[in-house]
Amino acid sequence: MYVPEDYDATKTYPLLWAWHGAGMPGEDMLDLMGQLRFKLKCIIVCPDANNVQTNEQMGNLVNTSYSNARRNYKLDTTKMIIT
Repeated sequence: MYVPEDYDATKTYPLLWAWHGAGMPGEDMLDLMGQLRFKLKCIIVCPDANNVQTNEQMGNLVNTSYSNARRNYKLDTTKMIIT
């Protein structure tokens, strides 16, 4: 997960979900998306789904990632992007 360096808990931030390609670790996607972090003022979540084998596991990964982001950061839930 990437959080802007100047994160301000009194403001809301869009959430960008950046999913990696097959075989690519989520961490590599975070590095790739991190190159945009100076232009994007958003929370970036890059879950690693390489060990996910069922729809239930995928649902748990999505729900856990989203819950962690909402619990720890102030999100603008009307502005979510998935890539």
